[in-house]
Amino acid sequence: MSELTTSELLKALNKSDRKVSQDQLKYWRRNYLLPKPRILGKGRGLGVEQLWDEACIENVRLIFESSKNKRINLVNAGRYLFARNKFVGEILLRRYLLEIPREMQETEKLRAEKMRDNSELTELMNFLTHEKVRETINKTQENELTKLYYDINKFEPILSAQVGWIANSHLVFDVLVDTEFPDLTGMFSLSEEALYRRQRSTLAWNVLIHHYGDRLYKLAYSATQQLISKSMSNLSMQPIVWPKT
Repeated sequence: MSELTTSELLKALNKSDRKVSQDQLKYWRRNYLLPKPRILGKGRGLGVEQLWDEACIENVRLIFESSKNKRINLVNAGRYLFARNKFVGEILLRRYLLEIPREMQETEKLRAEKMRDNSELTELMNFLTHEKVRETINKTQENELTKLYYDINKFEPILSAQVGWIANSHLVFDVLVDTEFPDLTGMFSLSEEALYRRQRSTLAWNVLIHHYGDRLYKLAYSATQQLISKSMSNLSMQPIVWPKT
């Protein structure tokens, strides 16, 4: 990505109907919606220049888009950017992820029922307790978390390929928290909330497999294979829905 000075960035942004000021850029940066600009000295006694990542142009467009022509809400804007795998600060990434163990704890009885109805998931769900998920998120370093976030849509690394494979079985993928899925006809599209929750679960799986490696992946793989086998051998059981990725 190339870099733009503040004046170049504002010029690019102000080509649209919406006008953006330097103060707005600073405000969004302070609230983790834009990457921090690189500071470059102009020379002795000449001050400094801020160099912004060109990705800021798309982020600003999406910040406005998230408001639906209303006043911009920072919470909504952050979730909107996150759901589309755009830059958000590490502090927001961690905040979003820590919603998961809270939800897991609140739905503990439902999780127990899910294990009873799908015994194939028992070992995996017993491994991924809300305490373990919280601990893993908290111990993930800032640089690790940011890299894992940007790796979500890259399927070259082994880790990301494993997460992508797990995501194709929603029963296994939803072991963390329930996530809405589209059907195979393509007639049903994900809501904003569902996009956010799916992205959040994908990042959580990335973090968990990063820390627990093959052990966790093998548990998830085993559960998926058992569910496929059960689906194929039981004609009365609804088949696994394989969502588009």
